[in-house]
Order: sequence, then C-alpha cells, then structure tokens
Amino acid sequence: MTVDMQKTRFEAVEICGVQGLFTVERVRRSALPNGIYAYDMQTSPEDWSQPCLLACHITVEHYGTVLTGQRIDLPENGYRDLAPGDFNWPCSKDRPTIAEFARRHGLPIKPRCHGKSAPTR
Repeated sequence: MTVDMQKTRFEAVEICGVQGLFTVERVRRSALPNGIYAYDMQTSPEDWSQPCLLACHITVEHYGTVLTGQRIDLPENGYRDLAPGDFNWPCSKDRPTIAEFARRHGLPIKPRCHGKSAPTR
C-alpha cells in the first residue's frame, strides 16, 4: 500500500523525546517533503506489541515508520535500541497530516521536485 503524503492522517507520537508522526505502513522516502526524516522501527520476535529497534530502514519484523522534523541520533552501526518509554502515543485522537504537523511545529518543509526543471531564461 502506498501512503499518500498529502492526504494521509498519521498518529501523533513521541520517539526518543522527539515529536513525530507514526504509521504502520512503509513510507517511500522519495515521497517525503524536504525537511521530514523517516525512521523504521522493528519488533522483537518475542514481543510484537512494542518496537525494540530504530533505524533508517528495517527489512524484517517491521513495526512501523516514524516521521520527524528533526534528526534522531543513531549509533555508528545505524541501529538504536529502544527502551520502554522511548516510543509514546500521547493522544490517540491526534491525527495530523504532514502539513498540519509541520505548521504546528514550525517546520519549513518543502515539497520535493519530481519533474524536470523548467529552463532558466
């Protein structure tokens, strides 16, 4: 399933102290506006109810994707272990779009240009 970045309403969450948006879907990074960072979370094989790992890309046991307006530091190996409390849903009724999230947090996001540039005159 493809996530429509303009229309989709995401879950407002907090990840490692950073405000973000959550979806259980995989998100194409090329579809994100500039200024939005994407991180995948992985579940533990023992407990699928909580994420245990954060990375730029997770292939197996994908828990979901978090979008943020600021970078989250990852260790040199690219994977950050998540402890209880690192991922929170403060209000399950808060479901902003990316544009609403950006306005709320003062993020200067810009749409990506997918077409060829017009020639300069």
